[in-house]
Amino acid sequence: MYIDEIDIVTLNYPYNNGKKEKKHEVEAHFNSQGMTLKKLIPLLESYNENLQHHDHKIKLTVEFLEVD
Repeated sequence: MYIDEIDIVTLNYPYNNGKKEKKHEVEAHFNSQGMTLKKLIPLLESYNENLQHHDHKIKLTVEFLEVD
C-alpha cells in the first residue's frame, strides 16, 4: 500500500518555572510526500524510540480520499 502524504506531529506539555503548562506544544514534526506502508512501520518504530519521553499516547489517523 502506498501512502500519499505522511504527517507525524509530537505534542508535549512544556514546563514553565518548574510547572507543567496546560497547553500542548509541538515538540517534533515530520512530513513526507509519500511512502509505502512497508517503510512507514520501521520509521514509526524508530521515531517512537527516539522520543525523549515515554509517557505519551499515540493517535493514528488514516484518511481515504476519493480521487476526482
